[in-house]
Amino acid sequence: MKKVLSFGMLCLASVSPIWANTTTQQLTLNEVEALASQLIEARSGYAYGEGHCYGFTAPKGWKLDNSLASQGVGMAFLPQNQSWDSADIAMYTRSTAYENTDDQKMVELQIADVQQMYKEDGKDIQAEHIQDIVSANGEKGSLWRFSGYGDGLEELAAYFPAKPNLNYFIAQVGRRADKQAALQALTELAESYHQRSECKPCKETGCVAE
Repeated sequence: MKKVLSFGMLCLASVSPIWANTTTQQLTLNEVEALASQLIEARSGYAYGEGHCYGFTAPKGWKLDNSLASQGVGMAFLPQNQSWDSADIAMYTRSTAYENTDDQKMVELQIADVQQMYKEDGKDIQAEHIQDIVSANGEKGSLWRFSGYGDGLEELAAYFPAKPNLNYFIAQVGRRADKQAALQALTELAESYHQRSECKPCKETGCVAE
């Protein structure tokens, strides 16, 4: 079911480890806070391209992964110690432009695109609105569930209209996966979503680009 399309440029935050000499001495409050900050930064990144520039942080226990960029997966989010092929739950992000349309219509068009894509494979995909969401930064979006893939598989989507683009996160959920855990992971990822005023090209920041 892991069928995705490429979406542009991405960057991974780069950090220096600060674990040295911390196992044999008690950490101060400032050191603990610094360590926590670096742990969050290590899971953070941003995506940019024509019409979009937004950031995100992978859920706790997850990692950023762009090893499949050449295969069309621009930025993936995977459980620690898991790969795209082995994970029961895998997530990724994309951005698609829809000119001259309102927020709701962008979501409707994207859903129709998903249904058409799988219709070509002989699957009748159903879309169900789960709830509206608001990111921690105040951006409004919506959560959706897609079913009809067969064999207990499903997809979850978090859509954030940001004219002229629709920015979104997809969770692909395997038949053996904990579906509630998948929804929780996608919700945590979506809550970290934030539009950025600047996304410098990776060549200027030393991060990773597809």
